[in-house]
Amino acid sequence: MPHEASQPTVISGGANRAFVSGLNIFDRSYSDKLVQKYGNEKYSQVLEMLGLKVKTENRDFYHYERRRRHASVKVASLSGGGSPGVNALVTVSSENHYDSGSKSPGRLGEVVQAGVTGILGKITAINVTTPNAHVYTIAPLRSTERFNPGAGDFLFFHGLQHIGEASTAQTAMQPLVDKITNSITEIREDYDITDKAAMEKIEWRDPDSGMTYYKYYGTSEAEARWLNNRELLAMFSVDVTNTGITSNGTVGTKGILDQVRAAGATLQYTPGSLAIFDWQRVSREMDFNGASAEAHVLSDTFQNQELNRSLFSAFDDGAVLWGSAGGSKEVAAKLGFSSFAIDGVTFHFKKYYGFTPEKMYGVAPTLTTAYRNYGLIIPQGYGTDPMTAQKLPTICLRYQEIKPGMEMNVYEYGGLAETNKTPEQKLSNVIVGHYGVQVQAANQCVIFQGQ
Repeated sequence: MPHEASQPTVISGGANRAFVSGLNIFDRSYSDKLVQKYGNEKYSQVLEMLGLKVKTENRDFYHYERRRRHASVKVASLSGGGSPGVNALVTVSSENHYDSGSKSPGRLGEVVQAGVTGILGKITAINVTTPNAHVYTIAPLRSTERFNPGAGDFLFFHGLQHIGEASTAQTAMQPLVDKITNSITEIREDYDITDKAAMEKIEWRDPDSGMTYYKYYGTSEAEARWLNNRELLAMFSVDVTNTGITSNGTVGTKGILDQVRAAGATLQYTPGSLAIFDWQRVSREMDFNGASAEAHVLSDTFQNQELNRSLFSAFDDGAVLWGSAGGSKEVAAKLGFSSFAIDGVTFHFKKYYGFTPEKMYGVAPTLTTAYRNYGLIIPQGYGTDPMTAQKLPTICLRYQEIKPGMEMNVYEYGGLAETNKTPEQKLSNVIVGHYGVQVQAANQCVIFQGQ
């Protein structure tokens, strides 16, 4: 079917019917009926069917993440250290400071290792006079070695060592914890139809209800569009700061991509030349950041095709696992996953139409769109909410109930409604929900894009 970018796919305005919403079949268990009705392209639906959906009591929700246990600093500049056994003065990069630049990881007696040479030295003095530019005096442990790391090198901390006989208390290190916040935001869909439009019979049947009235087809499409719009919110949304928009009380929500861009890694490859070592860079990045041994991979159509060529066709059946994608194998198959194991990590691949406007909107862009050859890798696992001790998935759909037991407010009104009748002879249907996404350990996620 040719692309017809000049022809609209929907128009705004009214139509109508009594609203018996298929959305009411939502459940945390797998529902084959829902997949058949609405398709398997939505990742928020995947999260829902795998049980990765959590209620939040308030608009704002958060969790805590500890930073790495072992410290390191980046070298901004160096003076001294040119001769064996001579002290070096290392200025620490501004990014390794805290509390308006007044604090950094260094402490007297700490043994550090220069990243490039591997030479060990000991911090003997610290100058904190200049914020964001602390200077460490470091003596090489061996008198025959030069401690001279260059700008851009790293110092890796090894702890308080070689402190001698009858040692006394040394400076403690305080672990830092980050509070990661997000918010629930509003999503709504309205559908209207007049009495005359609702009464007219059409020549084909609505595929869901089997009825030959446009109102049934229009209602089904409104439900599906609401689900798709929730999906777009979960993936692409950002927090809203423009006062012209926030004046209505909204604050927006940070979608999955916004959170991963802020804290995760971005790796690039050359489209058309994707090779197994490119994918091994992904597994290394995940390993370096402590990710679990199972991950979802969402790719646009172009990247998905290249992954199939470069990964699945390069190995025999022993490397391809038709795995569970975090649930049952039946769920994985129905939701469109295929799986591949490498470097001890099982990747569950899924074609994601939200990255492919050709599929999502039926257009043929002449310019390269933002998510061409684009992939998002999301490790799977669980963390613990420090407030409730509840086990939470590393990524989950969050929602706020409109009233106890009601996730969505789905209702009708108008002269043709069973309840909420008004004088006007029309039927209006409404779907309202309040959603957001929580991403724990976003540093373990990877954006993988061809450039």
